[in-house]
Amino acid sequence: MARQKGDGRGRLGGRAKGTPNKTTQSMRALLTKFCEEKYEDFVNTYERVLNPKERCELYLKAQSFVTPKLNAVDLDMKNTDNSFKSELERMADEE
Repeated sequence: MARQKGDGRGRLGGRAKGTPNKTTQSMRALLTKFCEEKYEDFVNTYERVLNPKERCELYLKAQSFVTPKLNAVDLDMKNTDNSFKSELERMADEE
């Protein structure tokens, strides 16, 4: 009989949880090297962009690769027994 999902004996196959993908690691290393080597070219190109709108768009696109994206927080205040402070503390404890 084949193993059933959730039988308590661990994962059925694939990488163990938390194991990095080798392809992703090597691609990140290549992109990091490329970005380091081409940094001066990028700065020179950025400085030649005269249109303020295009310059701003270029800046925002570039910074999106280095700045973590923030997620929206869904604050459920339906439970009136909790104060705003206790709700924030509960959310902080979950992280």
